[in-house]
Amino acid sequence: YVYVADTGNSRIIMFDKTGNFVYSWGTYGKNPGMFQIPVSINSDHRGELFVGDAELQSIQLFDTKGIYRDEIDSSLTEGASFSGIKSLAFDSQDNLYAISTDSKILKYSNIGKFLNFYGSIGIEEGRFINPSAIAIDSKDNIYVADTGNHRIQKFDSNGNFLLSFGTEGSKQGEFEQPVGLAIDATDKI
Repeated sequence: YVYVADTGNSRIIMFDKTGNFVYSWGTYGKNPGMFQIPVSINSDHRGELFVGDAELQSIQLFDTKGIYRDEIDSSLTEGASFSGIKSLAFDSQDNLYAISTDSKILKYSNIGKFLNFYGSIGIEEGRFINPSAIAIDSKDNIYVADTGNHRIQKFDSNGNFLLSFGTEGSKQGEFEQPVGLAIDATDKI
């Protein structure tokens, strides 16, 4: 199935592989199973769906039919609470990585336990201005679209900075506020 975070309608929509509508769930609100600004959806290897909302202080977990199962609450993220989530990704061990609206990368175990965070607002290596997308390669390296700094940054699975590429501009290898990225099966970005 294809799941779409329908931000403007505060819901998730499910389609089959040919684009036929199957099901939708969610309405505007703050209660479990409700959304305000859902902007990211991803699934772990078991098929459970995780939804990040730019206005809610939780990451909600659903089964494949949209039944609310649980949530990761910001108040349980020791030292790295968040006011919203912008992007979600999973590594090969089903650890969850989330970009918070306050420019941090949060890492949770495959059972939702907070493990670590890295980054903060800034222009130095390992810091971000309005990061908007995260992707993970086959070796569990993490790539972040550092939108406000016009670059892509790469980290190891422990959050150690490895490299960055791109600068502001329109020439080859330059970006003007990159907001998305993906990695294919051969680790090409």
